[in-house]
Amino acid sequence: MRRKTHVWPFIAGVLLAAAIFVVDVLVLPSGVAGGVPYVAVVLVALWLPRQQHVLYAAIGVSALNILGYLWSDPAGLPWMVLANRLLALFVIWVTATVGYLRRQTEATTHMRDREARLSAVVDTAVDAIITIDERGTVEAVNHAGCQLFGYGTDEIIGQNVRMLMPHPYHDEHDGYLANYLRSGERKIIGIGREVTGLRKDRTTFPMHLAVSEVTLQDRRLFTGIVRDISELKRVEQELRQLNEELEDRVRQRTSELKDAQDALVRKEKLAVLGQLAGGIAHEIRNPLGIIKNAVYFLEQTSPQSDEDTQDAFAELGRSLTTCDRIIGELLDYTRGPELKMSLFTLDEAIDRSMSLARIPDSVQVERLRGQGDMCRGDRDQIERILLNLIQNAVQAMPDGGTLTLDGSQEDDRIVISVGDTGVGIAAENLDNVFEPLFTRKAKGIGLGLAVSKRYAEINHGRLDVESEPGKGTTFRLTLPSPDAETS
Repeated sequence: MRRKTHVWPFIAGVLLAAAIFVVDVLVLPSGVAGGVPYVAVVLVALWLPRQQHVLYAAIGVSALNILGYLWSDPAGLPWMVLANRLLALFVIWVTATVGYLRRQTEATTHMRDREARLSAVVDTAVDAIITIDERGTVEAVNHAGCQLFGYGTDEIIGQNVRMLMPHPYHDEHDGYLANYLRSGERKIIGIGREVTGLRKDRTTFPMHLAVSEVTLQDRRLFTGIVRDISELKRVEQELRQLNEELEDRVRQRTSELKDAQDALVRKEKLAVLGQLAGGIAHEIRNPLGIIKNAVYFLEQTSPQSDEDTQDAFAELGRSLTTCDRIIGELLDYTRGPELKMSLFTLDEAIDRSMSLARIPDSVQVERLRGQGDMCRGDRDQIERILLNLIQNAVQAMPDGGTLTLDGSQEDDRIVISVGDTGVGIAAENLDNVFEPLFTRKAKGIGLGLAVSKRYAEINHGRLDVESEPGKGTTFRLTLPSPDAETS
C-alpha cells in the first residue's frame, strides 16, 4: 500500500516536468525565464520516500532547463537569456538543497528519537541485556545487567564477556564463539538454555540465557538476554520437597491403613479362634480325658506287656499331651494366661524343653555360652516358647543338620537364640511367621510361633527371627534380666 502511494508523486513530477519543458520550448521565447517553473517538480519530489530523490529531480529538471535554452527560438539579448537560465538553475538548486537538508534533518531527528526510545526500552527492561562483538567484547549493557552482576557500566563495557562466567564456561567461551564464526555450529545462539552466572562478589547464580545474532554492514553482533532464575529454582526445590513430604505422608498413611486393616484381620482371627478354642475345650477335652484314662488303665492292667505295646502306650500318651497342649495354647492365645513369675536358669529351661522335644539322631545339638544365666518370668511359658522353637528347628532339617542353642546377657536383657541349618524361610514369609493360622508345614495349624510371640510379650520380652533361604533360621528370645524393672 505504501509503495503505491509513492508512485503518484513520481508520475505527477514526470508529467509536470514534461509539460513545463513543452511550454518552455514551443511557447515561451528564450528571453523569458522559462526554467523557473521547474522548481515545482523539485517540490513534488519532496513527497518521494528517499531524500536523494530531491537531488535526482534537480538534476533532471536542470538538464531540461539547459535543453530548453538550446532548443528554444532566440529572442532578446543573449546575455539576458543566459542570465535567466542561470537564475532558474540557481533557484532549482537552492530549493533542492533546502529540501534535501530538511529531509536529512528530519531523518536524523527521527533516527535519534527511535534510538532514544529503543535505548529507553532496553535500559528499563527487567531482564539483563548485553551486546558483544565477534571477539566477545561487551559493547553495551543495560541497567538491569549492571544490577544483576554487580558491576558499573564502565566496568563491563570494553571487557570480555567471559568475566561474567564461572569455570568452566569462562575458559570455553572464546573457543565456542570462534568455532561458531568458523563453522556456524550453534550450541546456544538462537536456542537458549540454563547456565551459571558469576557476580562481581564471586558468587554464582542460575540464569537463563538466550542469544540472538545481528549483522550490521560488515560487523556481526550478538545480543544476550539474561534472566535470573534463582527464585524459580528455589520454588522448584520447595515443590520437590513438598512432593516428597506428600509422598512420605501418603506412604505413612497407607502404612497406617494397612496396619489398621491387619489389626482388624487379627481381631477377626482372634474372635474366630476364641469361638474355636471354647468349642474345642468343651467338645474335645472331655473325650481326650476319657482316652487318657483308658490308656492309663490299660497300662496298669498289662504290666507284663511286650516292648512294642509299651511303646504304643507311650506314643498315645505323648499324642494326648500334644492335643491337650494345643488346646491350652488356643485358650492362652485368645484369652491371655496368668503370669506365674519365678527365677530360674537358662540351663533349667533348656533342659526341660529338650526333654520334651523329640530330636532325631541326624540332628546334632550345640549348646554354647551363657547357660547359667538367671531368668525371671513364667517358667512354663518360657519353656513352651523354647519347645516350639526347638521343634520348628528340627522340622526344618528333615535330612539332618545342626541345632544351636545360645544364651547371653546384653545390658539388662537376656537373649536366648535357637538356630538351625535347615531350609530357611523365604523373605516374603518372614513378616507372616508370627501370624496365627499361618504355616509353611504340611502338618500343624500355625499357632506355635503366634503363641510363642504372645508369651514373649506377656513376659515383657520379644521374639525376633532372621533367616536366609538354603542356610538356616535363627530365632532370638529377648527377656528382661532379673534386676531390670518391668512395667
